[in-house]
Amino acid sequence: MVGLWHPNRPLWQADQLREDEVKLQAVQVWSEPVLWLDARSAEAYNELHWPEALLLNEDEWEDLIEPVMMAWEPDMKVVVYCDSRTCDASREVVARLRDEMQWDQVYILHGGWLVLSESMK
Repeated sequence: MVGLWHPNRPLWQADQLREDEVKLQAVQVWSEPVLWLDARSAEAYNELHWPEALLLNEDEWEDLIEPVMMAWEPDMKVVVYCDSRTCDASREVVARLRDEMQWDQVYILHGGWLVLSESMK
């Protein structure tokens, strides 16, 4: 509770972006092609996903990475999403893509699937 009133407390704002995040509105105005990756479970993906998204999650990485690599092109921006703002699955996928694949234009969608599903209504 003390942290709520401490003068040096961090500012917690739901819309505050982290360095590796991007908002849907920004992605929609990019002129470059975007590779969408869904970091949720296969069950969630099969139930409903962003129309252009490929499935890529930690649990099935070895089975799913090849189609992603085939779809990726140099200079292509990659946007990864998972269930919500607090979902770490997209962070894990982004870290692996940056470390193992050496892709630098990889971003996490701020708000994740919740934002995408709202935009589909």
